[in-house]
Amino acid sequence: MLAADKLQLQSTLKQQATALKEKEFNLHHNNFMTVGTQAAVLAGLDVTMFIEFQPPPNSEWQFVIIPRTLKFVYYVCITSAFCANIL
Repeated sequence: MLAADKLQLQSTLKQQATALKEKEFNLHHNNFMTVGTQAAVLAGLDVTMFIEFQPPPNSEWQFVIIPRTLKFVYYVCITSAFCANIL
């Protein structure tokens, strides 16, 4: 009788451990799905920012270095944001 109770207790513990591992797996799966969705949305916004950026022509600026610097900083920021989504 004691052996049967011991086996039943062991099987119950194994079932509970398996159920706990399943809950943990589902939690991690849901978290990764959420992060993946957010990364996809941000990547789409980054690509849109690459396409839609229309700065004024260089002739409208007093100094030529200003628009070039602004474009450089803008594209560096967008590229770093895009790379941060990949990581």
